[in-house]
Amino acid sequence: FPVTIQWQLNFALNSMQETLRVSNYSSLFLKIWTKVLGKKISVEEQLLAGQFQGKSKLPSIALFTLHKAGSTFLSERLGTTLKNQNFAVADFGHYAVRPGRTLPNPLSEESSCRRIFSAKGVFHKAIRVPVNPDWLGSAKIFLVTRDPRDIVTSIYFSLKYSHVIYSSAGMEERRRLEKTPIDQFVLESGYFEAAVKTLETYRDWE
Repeated sequence: FPVTIQWQLNFALNSMQETLRVSNYSSLFLKIWTKVLGKKISVEEQLLAGQFQGKSKLPSIALFTLHKAGSTFLSERLGTTLKNQNFAVADFGHYAVRPGRTLPNPLSEESSCRRIFSAKGVFHKAIRVPVNPDWLGSAKIFLVTRDPRDIVTSIYFSLKYSHVIYSSAGMEERRRLEKTPIDQFVLESGYFEAAVKTLETYRDWE
């Protein structure tokens, strides 16, 4: 196709895909998307639609944690291990905030959570915000926490030296941190208070 027509086709398909994601993922639409258009539906979309049928019949496993608590490393290692046990892998921690789209966070809605976590045989990669425990169904919870003092220290040095920068605002933030001592960062950033609040919520799960 000419470039203009190809772009229009891609725009139409992407728009339709977004419509499917926010329209309760009806079974008919999912069948059209997969059979007629030849598009693959992600594990996350199948779970949201209540249409997921995995290979494993074991209860799903969800990794709940915080930012800067080894969550990426754990997600990858556990995901690899559980794939070998016929688990599917879902990543709702990033689902609603992927580049190019903005969607409601399904983990903030009871009906979505009950569909997501009632399915069998799914490993849920790092979820870094608490979810109402009454919405988690039969899923097994793997909770990993970290001392908030270590979390905020890790955030400070990551933002200052190692985090990938995607925007001019990010570059400005890095320049500002080059002149900001860690004590001032801890007092002004709010990261420490946020980590403590998250830990307190997790503690209430007990």
